[in-house]
Amino acid sequence: MQIVISASSSSYIEPFRIAVIGAGTIARNAHIRAALSLRDVQLTAIVDPVIERAKELAKEIPGARAASAISQIGGMIDGAIVCVPNHVHATVAQECIDLGIPVLVEKPMGRDVADAIAIRDSARRRGVTVAPGYMTRFDPRLQFIRQLIQKQEFGRVERFVVQNGSVAGYSPMSGYNLTVESAGGGVLVVLGSHLLDRILWWFGPPQSFEYNDDSEGGPESHATASLFYDNGSFQFTGCLRVSKAAPLPCGAVLDTQLGTILSRDGADSSIEFHRHSPSRIVTDVRYPSVGKRAPSPYELQLRGFIDSVRGGTPPMVGAEDGILVHQLVSAFYANRGAGRVAFEYEQVLT
Repeated sequence: MQIVISASSSSYIEPFRIAVIGAGTIARNAHIRAALSLRDVQLTAIVDPVIERAKELAKEIPGARAASAISQIGGMIDGAIVCVPNHVHATVAQECIDLGIPVLVEKPMGRDVADAIAIRDSARRRGVTVAPGYMTRFDPRLQFIRQLIQKQEFGRVERFVVQNGSVAGYSPMSGYNLTVESAGGGVLVVLGSHLLDRILWWFGPPQSFEYNDDSEGGPESHATASLFYDNGSFQFTGCLRVSKAAPLPCGAVLDTQLGTILSRDGADSSIEFHRHSPSRIVTDVRYPSVGKRAPSPYELQLRGFIDSVRGGTPPMVGAEDGILVHQLVSAFYANRGAGRVAFEYEQVLT
């Protein structure tokens, strides 16, 4: 991997010392690049139980050391990014919390709802910042769409579709996604949890749902869910599609009272509004520019995490948000193929 260090401005004199725990694909392609892009961040250590893998990656990063356990570098860091296989997210996050280390945990927070709640409660007791890694919330385009929804710029949303799919999909080095035991599920967890978090962030929890996938005991490769909302004065529906068996255009379509908002995922993609009219006018919806080179959502996520730790403020995506995603995923799996059922969940958002 060729690593290029770029500059960014900061008002802090002392660098924020961070460790990346896990030397796999997501660490190499996303989190390490994000850390090296921020000038006030010092990537202090790469931690992996396979020490040779940690050493191989650390030698490419000036000043970084390799370690096989977080306990070996606990006093040397101000925070950690946990990007190990899903089934050990909670274990590693808990070890960081016990050492008083603020932690950014790749999604999902753990294997199940109980894991996520345990992390939340432990972090509260210790006064340690914990943030689940739902980085798409930091995408300025998606933040802009949320503003359009909340302000009803084009009227109320009456129907929406959020989807993502590709043949084969994401391939982690550890192969953890090949079993339900290590991944916590199939494509719904590995890819779809980002989309579920987006839906919950934009619209809140649905009152009921209908879920189906192609699992026959192993990890599913294709999943769909219909979501039903009833806000008293009006009702609307949504659809989630996620696949690693079929290519699906990645993004969202929102039908509103006045037209259709079309958003394709990708930093360079436009947001279009197709007005309901005989002329079918298409408007390119603009959102504030952030400069020639827009920071990646991973960079913005890390920036937000560091600011939360330093400022003692709640992270933009908190443990409660991660718990709610877990609850919806758990409800989906428990009611696979059961038809429309109510979504009953613990009120965790504060």
